[in-house]
Amino acid sequence: MPDDVESIKYFAYGSNMDKNQMERRGVFVFDSVKGKLPDHTLIFPVFSEGRGCGVADIIPAEDEVWGVVYTIDRRGMERLDMYENVYRKKKVDVHTDEGIIPAVTYIVDEPLEKKKDEHIAPSDKYLHHIINGAQEHGIEEDYIKRIERLR
Repeated sequence: MPDDVESIKYFAYGSNMDKNQMERRGVFVFDSVKGKLPDHTLIFPVFSEGRGCGVADIIPAEDEVWGVVYTIDRRGMERLDMYENVYRKKKVDVHTDEGIIPAVTYIVDEPLEKKKDEHIAPSDKYLHHIINGAQEHGIEEDYIKRIERLR
């Protein structure tokens, strides 16, 4: 990454794990590393008009969520903000083989109690982005199988 560019660590746990999706969204990735967010679980609590299905979110729980820490620039983050309009940003500490990395992620902008009670099925196409991204980044097969069962 050029010295004069501000780097941002972004933790993707849903469809943005898919490198092709990030490319289509115009986000240049300077670096990436797989990692997990302890004490959280993956859910699908909200319907996306654009995708026509439930989309991913994370909530506190006795579980862990695997994903990818991308190094991107401010322009990339602004591009993501345009797409992630049902979400708000949250700071998280992601556990990786390189140590704990402070990052920003997106969570659904709804009260926790409401999110816990909702499950809106993701489409096969949406799950494909998540699974493809997890495989691209070498996330454990057991976790990928858990994602496949979320249909």
